Amino acid sequence: METTVELDQVVKEVAEKRGHILLERLAEIICCVNLQGRITYLNHAWTDLCGFTVEETLGTQITDYLEPAAGATQWKYFRTVGEAKSALNRNDVRIRCKSGQYRWFDSRARGDLSSLGLTVGLCRQPC
Repeated sequence: METTVELDQVVKEVAEKRGHILLERLAEIICCVNLQGRITYLNHAWTDLCGFTVEETLGTQITDYLEPAAGATQWKYFRTVGEAKSALNRNDVRIRCKSGQYRWFDSRARGDLSSLGLTVGLCRQPC
């Protein structure tokens, strides 16, 4: 019995590490935002595409990086998706880069299916 539990734990840890490695290798930005609007997870595509480091961005407000004219509307969109949980939505967003310029991204977001209350999003550059 103890061996099975240990093996299950090892399998779980390996799966988590593989999943993390895959997320970090994606060219698209993966972002998690809590219901208070704070960024709780970013992969390293964020740094590649926007110039900010993950470390300096975690814990900051998502609206800090959205175009000011549309930021409130975009936040309502993310929050609605987070509250809907199972909804998958697509939206175009302009994200502020460290250089101060804004870039367009094709955004897809889904509410977190766990009890954490997160919006999980993927942002890719339009073709």
